[in-house]
Amino acid sequence: MSLPPPELLPVMEQFRAGNMAGVLEEAEALLRKDPQSVPALALAGLAAMRLDKPERAVPHLRTHVKVAPADMAARLNLATALIQLDENEEALAIVEGAEDGPLARLEGYLFQQKADLPRAAAAYERAIAADSTDYKSWNNLANVRADSDDVDGAVQAFEQAITYAPDTVELYINLSQVLAKADRQVPRLVVMRDAADKEPDNPHILTELGLALGANDDLDEAIIKLKAAVGIYAGQGDRELRDAHMELGVALETLNRIDELEELVARCDSMGMKEAELAFLKASLARRKGDFESASVFAEQIPDTVSPARTAKLRGDIADRLGHAEEAFGRYEQMNAAVLGESPTFEVGTTYRDRVESETAYWNPEQLSKLSSAPLSESTVDPIFLVGFPRSGTTLLDTMLMGNPELHVMEEKQVLTNAIGKNKSVSLIEMESSEISAMRDQYFKVAQELVPGGDGKRLVDKHPLLMARVPEIYALFPNAQIILSERHPYDVVLSCFMANFQLNSAMRSFTSLEEAAYTYSAAFASWENATSHLPISIHRVRYERLVADPAAEMKPLISWLGLEWHDAILDTVETARGRGRVPTASYAQVTEPVYTRASGRWERYQSQLQDVIPILAPWAEKLGYPTG
Repeated sequence: MSLPPPELLPVMEQFRAGNMAGVLEEAEALLRKDPQSVPALALAGLAAMRLDKPERAVPHLRTHVKVAPADMAARLNLATALIQLDENEEALAIVEGAEDGPLARLEGYLFQQKADLPRAAAAYERAIAADSTDYKSWNNLANVRADSDDVDGAVQAFEQAITYAPDTVELYINLSQVLAKADRQVPRLVVMRDAADKEPDNPHILTELGLALGANDDLDEAIIKLKAAVGIYAGQGDRELRDAHMELGVALETLNRIDELEELVARCDSMGMKEAELAFLKASLARRKGDFESASVFAEQIPDTVSPARTAKLRGDIADRLGHAEEAFGRYEQMNAAVLGESPTFEVGTTYRDRVESETAYWNPEQLSKLSSAPLSESTVDPIFLVGFPRSGTTLLDTMLMGNPELHVMEEKQVLTNAIGKNKSVSLIEMESSEISAMRDQYFKVAQELVPGGDGKRLVDKHPLLMARVPEIYALFPNAQIILSERHPYDVVLSCFMANFQLNSAMRSFTSLEEAAYTYSAAFASWENATSHLPISIHRVRYERLVADPAAEMKPLISWLGLEWHDAILDTVETARGRGRVPTASYAQVTEPVYTRASGRWERYQSQLQDVIPILAPWAEKLGYPTG
């Protein structure tokens, strides 16, 4: 075993003792005698870095790289020290084009900081070529692909990272967040359950798992996981406290568990959480308790680190209730801009409105005349379909129908669409009766799984935008009864613009007031075209009449359905309490006694609606509403 040169022995003694200050002092003493001593340069650079003194490390490391240019470790240490000193351009010059794995990874990081995603990706790919098991480079490459809207590529890279580092739970969280942005909620939940199996008491895992559960409509289990995270986080840093507590608060508010939300806020206060960190929850609680002045004060304290879309929505709702229409509208504009920024990338091209207009054009009177249905068995009871443009009162109406013990209500499930197939509408007129029957059987099979029956109750399929799929309804269920919920078009479109919908191709239409108006027009054109040529049984419920005199509007509907009247139909508050999660933007409103304040809301926003009134006025006139 070879021994170090005698002059290095004092340095090595300090190194073995772990005295980095001593190493630096002794190494620099040697360098004053021999400025190009590679061992002394290496030890001086290393010691300065471990002492968090990059400014002292850089001169030594520069010389080291100059004297020994093939020493990759010295290059890596120099580039790292330069980055710590914000000398990124010099650092990039040192590592750019490197085939060495760690150097290439650092190059990728530097290009990532410059937002040069293609060159960052190329650098990470070189790092992986040098070492295919380098999970850090796989992780970083995944982040670059995600930022480049390459979701599939990001998922593949994260999965590779997990393959090589299966116990690094941060990778699972990163993958979950990409899947969330792409609205792939089912695989997201699978990923987070795998992570929780590895570290069941990790609060970061529990928080992300809670979010994944919530996105999959399992808010009750989500709350259990978030409460567990909150318990573990107690006494830790403000950021962790805020994130876990806020997500728990949002889940409680969404489930209308306001008493528990109030308890959570009180607990946060007692734990000493900073006022700003609590602002979102306090504003939400004050809003739900009707104290809009206090809610407004708290809302202005919400830090920028909270979701911009959530914050803008909350501030908009508070301003609306305070009668500040101009401010509220500006907040909703901010909300929709943020929603688009946070949402998955949608394929550019055909919009939901385009698809509706195309199908309406196909279903001309001649085509509709050819539409027929397969014979129904005597035991088949057609569903009742509850339709109407979103925000037209369908959630209030379905809550009332839930008060009738003779009905099962299925809320906003794509059962009909999935039974038929998204691309089969144009071929319905050419299908054999057996094919139609098979689709009908599939519909009932799925509906039965979602809303268990077998008790003689009739099924109400509530899905607003099925109003644009009347030909399909008729093909499968020619004897179906359809309830249309009507509301002033101006109020409907404004309310859609004010709602923070979970985006899909249809809901994306509502992030623009103009597109929302055109979509409304397309949906009603489809409805009018189909219902004027098909023998459909229809009953119209008018929102404004419903909230003004619920019994007077509901009794004719119940009679038309052939059902008995039950006073529980009018007890919407009690029904809402017992229904669990309300999977619509009206989840909070249905827990209140029926109110009329939303009728005619558009009158306060006339200046903001001026550009869309020409689109909507013809429909308002047809429906018998004032046009302004």
